Amino acid sequence: MVKTDSKKVIKRRNIDQYYKDVVFSMEGSLKLAERFERKCPKDDLYINRLAYELNMINKKGFVEHFLLAREVLDLTEGIPHITRGSCGSSLVSYLLGISNIDPVKEKISFSRFINEHRTSMPDIDFDFPHKKRDEVFERIHEKWGNKVARISNHIYYKEKSALRQAIRDQGYNKFISKSKLNANIIPGKREDVIKRKEELLGTFRQYSLHCGGVIFYDDQVPDDLVLERSEKQKTQSIKQVKYNKDDVEDHGKLKLDVLSNRGLSQLFDISDMPLEDYPDEDFDTELLLSNAKNIGLTFAESPIMHKTIASLEPTTIKELATCLAIIRPAAASGGRKTAYIKNALNGQFTDALIFDDDAIRFIREIINCDDGMADKYRRSFAKRKLNDMLYFECVISDMDECDDIIDNLTQLRKYSFCKSHAYSYAQLVWALAYQKAHNPKKFWVSTLNNCRSMYRTWVHFSEAKTSGIKLTLGKRPWKLIDNKLVGHGKDKNRHKLTSKASSIEQFLTYGYWTSQKFLPNMYVKVIDEYNNIVRFRGLIATGRTYRNRTRYGRRRKDGSTFLTIGYKTGHFIDVTIHGIHKFSWADVISGKGYVKQYIDGVDYLSIDAFEYKFEKIKSNNIKDAKN
Repeated sequence: MVKTDSKKVIKRRNIDQYYKDVVFSMEGSLKLAERFERKCPKDDLYINRLAYELNMINKKGFVEHFLLAREVLDLTEGIPHITRGSCGSSLVSYLLGISNIDPVKEKISFSRFINEHRTSMPDIDFDFPHKKRDEVFERIHEKWGNKVARISNHIYYKEKSALRQAIRDQGYNKFISKSKLNANIIPGKREDVIKRKEELLGTFRQYSLHCGGVIFYDDQVPDDLVLERSEKQKTQSIKQVKYNKDDVEDHGKLKLDVLSNRGLSQLFDISDMPLEDYPDEDFDTELLLSNAKNIGLTFAESPIMHKTIASLEPTTIKELATCLAIIRPAAASGGRKTAYIKNALNGQFTDALIFDDDAIRFIREIINCDDGMADKYRRSFAKRKLNDMLYFECVISDMDECDDIIDNLTQLRKYSFCKSHAYSYAQLVWALAYQKAHNPKKFWVSTLNNCRSMYRTWVHFSEAKTSGIKLTLGKRPWKLIDNKLVGHGKDKNRHKLTSKASSIEQFLTYGYWTSQKFLPNMYVKVIDEYNNIVRFRGLIATGRTYRNRTRYGRRRKDGSTFLTIGYKTGHFIDVTIHGIHKFSWADVISGKGYVKQYIDGVDYLSIDAFEYKFEKIKSNNIKDAKN
């Protein structure tokens, strides 16, 4: 048995306590503590984490940044918010009420947000309901006046924009469609056009308004930075400056992002219950998710999310966060997503790099460094800083798994979620799922009023019928009166149709129909049970094309077309077609195909089509189109 020197233990404890006392008594720490909206639990895990964060925030000079964020939230009292990005990694953010995620409870590392090796200003990004964002800007302007400004994006010429401008510079003033955009559009001017295009490539083109970046000054905004506003922009109370986000960082100015979120509008039109008050466990919500009834859940209604939710059957916010993160390109690349799901179904959870935070842990364990250095290398691979990448490769060159490690980390250049971002959005999706399970009619009225979906118009209306709502013809904003969905917008089509019109006529005019029955002649029929072959005909709900790429990332002409179709109310099937097909003009697809299951043990139907035909619905007749 190893003996412990009690004097050394006492001395270590005394040193640790002295360190905490010093940190907690710093002027910046006291300023922040005065603004805490939540009490810090009296637990060593929380106390130690708080001391570490406060020391880092004071050391980096970020105290005013946090106080500014809290001040903005004071102004927007009564308007709900969530945070994007790594801001939720901070216990200080949680205690200030900036974030709704407890990073200690969820085991989220602070280093993804701030660490010794990160020199840039931390991002604090707020999401507000999309209907309330202009009000937020107005309140900010009322408070700070000419000390606040919106920042710009700097737009540079790329291939198409440079070619279009080069053609204009040669005196061509007519409209140039995509199909006519080529260097031969002006006879005898090809070489001049190409030369001018090459001159323009990579040069500055114009300023555009950043989606939400707001910059703050101690004094008034310098006049020489203010951009002249167009007639449309003159309605905006806050001025726009030339700085982009990099300029803001270079000049050490405070910036916050004020962003809009339709999911928040959707949720708070149903209920004003705070996000943190939703129960962590709820049978009806879990049942809804386990059955993959995800259509209408903003941020989680896509077909790929349907498959992921159907496979993992999330029952907690943590599991829902994993679903949201695992479909991102970095997490899904190299077969990671498929491997993770298969292992999860077998009860085996591997250390897959799903979140940015997982990459930090992975790097830390490989080279035995602190979280800050690990995050520095993670950023280097994510942003392709070749010198740092080569240095890291030299460090691990003696390891047998060196090539596999580098290949794994190289995938970080693709888009991924940090853990706090995924948890923040999962919290919102969980609340939406809770409302869909418990208040389905209110849920669908709010969804139809607030959401712009990847699905075609008929899908949300069709799903709303399953809640017992009776539809009428019209347009939003909608209200529920005597269990009937009634539109209140001015409807230019109302004189054309009545509720007695056929479902197809309603569909062609409004994009949906009022009858509880699905459109006629839609089906999935088994025609060869032994070979699992079906004949199908369904209404296109959504779709996308995917082009294959060469090893160097260039897109090839071949690829696949993925469609989701409906064939009766509440029933959807995915159809995969080999090749790239334009389908935006079509209403229906029919054909034959093999029934597939995406994941072993998960009974989710999809079809690999080998015979297919796109169709456009015309009145009560069907016009066949090219095969």
